[in-house]
Amino acid sequence: MKTILCPTDFSKGSENAVRYAVELARVYKSKILLMHAYETPVIYTDVSVSTVQLDFNILKEDALKQLKNSIQRF
Repeated sequence: MKTILCPTDFSKGSENAVRYAVELARVYKSKILLMHAYETPVIYTDVSVSTVQLDFNILKEDALKQLKNSIQRF
C-alpha cells in the first residue's frame, strides 16, 4: 500500500479515521493523502435574486486551514 486516501469532514468521527489511517501508514510505511471536499452553496428561491455574491476563496481558505490544523495534530 503506497498511499492511503483519508477523507475528512473535520468531525470527531473523521478524526478517528485519520488516526486509524496514520497507524496504517506507519505499519505499511505509506503516505497519507488527507482530503476534504466542500460543497458550494446552491440557492433556490421563488423570488428573483439580482446578484448573489459568494467568495469561494473563503470556503477554500477555511478548508485549507482546517486541513493544516489536522495535519499538525497527528
